[in-house]
Amino acid sequence: MSFTRPKLTTKIFLLIVLPMFLQWGFLLALHEQLQKAEGDYQTQHQFVQLLNAVNTMLCDYTMFVTMSHYSDKTHQRRFEIEQGVAALNFSESFNAINDICKQYDTPDIRAFAKIWKQLQSMLTGFLTPKVLPDYDKLAQIRKMVIEAISTLMHSEEGAGERLAIHRRDLDQILLYGAMGDFLVIILLTVWFSLTLGRRFNHIVEDSVKLSAGQPLLKPLGGDDELDRVDKAMHRLSDELAVVRKQDRALIDNTAEVIFSIDTSLRVIQVNGAVTKRLGYDQEQFSGALITSFVAEPDRLFVYQKLNEVIAARSEITFECSLKDSFDYPHPAEVTAQWSKEDSSVFCVARDITARKEAERLKQEVLAMVSHDLRAPLTSLKLTLSLIAEKFKKSGDLSGTEAVGVAKQSVTSLYNLTSDLLDLESYEAIGVHLDYEEAAIADLVAQAIKVVGPDAESRGVEISSAGDSITAEVDATKIGRVILNLLHNAIKFSPRGKTVSLSWALVPDALPAAVEIKVSDHGPGIDEDKQQMIFDKYRQAGTGSEGEQLGVGLGLAICKALVEAHDGTIGIDSRKGEGSTFRFQLPLHPKPKQS
Repeated sequence: MSFTRPKLTTKIFLLIVLPMFLQWGFLLALHEQLQKAEGDYQTQHQFVQLLNAVNTMLCDYTMFVTMSHYSDKTHQRRFEIEQGVAALNFSESFNAINDICKQYDTPDIRAFAKIWKQLQSMLTGFLTPKVLPDYDKLAQIRKMVIEAISTLMHSEEGAGERLAIHRRDLDQILLYGAMGDFLVIILLTVWFSLTLGRRFNHIVEDSVKLSAGQPLLKPLGGDDELDRVDKAMHRLSDELAVVRKQDRALIDNTAEVIFSIDTSLRVIQVNGAVTKRLGYDQEQFSGALITSFVAEPDRLFVYQKLNEVIAARSEITFECSLKDSFDYPHPAEVTAQWSKEDSSVFCVARDITARKEAERLKQEVLAMVSHDLRAPLTSLKLTLSLIAEKFKKSGDLSGTEAVGVAKQSVTSLYNLTSDLLDLESYEAIGVHLDYEEAAIADLVAQAIKVVGPDAESRGVEISSAGDSITAEVDATKIGRVILNLLHNAIKFSPRGKTVSLSWALVPDALPAAVEIKVSDHGPGIDEDKQQMIFDKYRQAGTGSEGEQLGVGLGLAICKALVEAHDGTIGIDSRKGEGSTFRFQLPLHPKPKQS
């Protein structure tokens, strides 16, 4: 016969209900004893009332007999009065005893009432003022009174004894109840520890092992809720084991070298890519100082960066050279991130040899452009200017026009070369600014003067309006920003339209700033393309609107120069409704930090 383990809810129900039923039984027994004690206490109280009333009656009766005797002997008026008062008090006490007998109908009271009725018949007419009592009858009355009092005293003693018994029973109930509660608590605690407690500890230990990736304990067994939780944890452990194997396979087969180090900068573990990339065995790499695998010139730098990550509990990316098993350096980009769970630094090293080679080739190309292309273009511009001047003097219009077209093409190529070199210089070493006080109106006027012939040849008018504002800027570079934006606006504006240029202080700006806007009536730019136009080599046009496309360097240069002034640049445009380029500049540069 198979045993079915009680469910967890059943056990919890028993843990709650069993003590509750025991408490209810204890309270019921206690209540019953209290009711009995209360009844005996009331009975004893009744007897005390009757004894007090009988005692009062006897006192009044004694006073009556005494006053009767004195009155008969002395014939004094005051004794007769006292005899009458005693007779009146006796009647009141007599009536009080009758009321008590009627109020409490118990066996003992009824026994007393039977004697009292006989006594009452004898006392009827007995108390008459100025009449001496019959002493024989008085003796009989005294005998009956003593009998009634004895009955009351016996009943009162019985009630007291019963009250003492109830008090003893209450003490026993309290003692046994407390001992029973303590025993039940001990038994339930032992039962809980042997069943629920052990199973709960099993679940907790499995949880710890699951989080640590360790094998779980044997299944609990049974069919309660804890067993179902245990089975779910075992299924989860199996699934996590599969996932870990897959993750480990991915890590081991990835191209990046992935490793973790402790706070002393020793390698804890590393993936298999270290063998492919650097030629080390995983066992050889693990346990060693990570700086021992760094090229000598970069060791101090790497040591400082990794300690910075450990101290700040942060993430950082830096470049260094890792040496292989033959001491040959390999450029790498290392991303180091602090792991709170493992109290270690998780690192990913990417081989950037190809990127470094591409950067080297780019620098060589830029050097070639700078020295081998721009200088000949400058000479060619001067030569074409001299040829144009000769054609103009000789009156050869066709020759002058052809030389003008050639000169314009050379100028465009020269400007493109300059833009390319300038932008690369800004990205490599930053923008150097020579601040000076400059009137915005003067910068705008100079730019309009430069682009004026181009605008006139395209049939585009230029209008400008703004306040008298002076800003502390690099006038040459801000003039170039305005010039580039004007060139773009003229290039994309249809013939007969106007390019508007305006400037004004930015309301409520802190610090104070000026905003310059250049608006055109060109084809506009789609909203999803408005952010990318400030990137290098990116343009939003397609050439379908008849605009002349460039290589996408002008706006990138504008962004670099404006942001170097701690300013911002943006665009407001809708397709088919033109564009407004705007940039803001602080009126005064931020103070340099020492």
